[in-house]
Amino acid sequence: MFKFKKINNNTSDEEKMIAAELNEAIEKKRQEAVAALLTDDEDEEEYSIRPEEQLACNIAIRLAEMTAERLDSVLLELNHELAKMLARRLALSEAETMVDMIQAVFLSNGLICAAEDLDILKECEVYDWTVYMAFQDELMDSEVFDSTRIEDMFEEYFGQQECKLLRFPVEVG
Repeated sequence: MFKFKKINNNTSDEEKMIAAELNEAIEKKRQEAVAALLTDDEDEEEYSIRPEEQLACNIAIRLAEMTAERLDSVLLELNHELAKMLARRLALSEAETMVDMIQAVFLSNGLICAAEDLDILKECEVYDWTVYMAFQDELMDSEVFDSTRIEDMFEEYFGQQECKLLRFPVEVG
């Protein structure tokens, strides 16, 4: 604890009063600081999302839902091992890289509009820098990657034995 001035017998009454007031003020500030650390300041520092950020995030989530349906149909047409490899690579990539990879997959399968739809994320990023991450999170939570995750879990648990799962089209919505 800080003391403004040591009070002794040679200190005048006025100096004692000033020192006491300053010590009291210092102690009050210290107590306020401790109280602020101990209480939840969520009400005071409430984070608010601007409407354009919320809209950008909503667009990213809707694009992820649409992409999940489209990507599932593309993966169903591929060889099982190739589909698994692609899904794993997408799951391990960073958000923006994932979008670029998906666009390349769509373009190589003739889904030009699906690839162009993902360009909207670049426009949304101007308003909210987290749109790619929101897109990735939503897409990774879709059923498109479930069979790959489940198959990986079985392979990890049982080894490389025959752990092939049947895949069916996904309805996202």
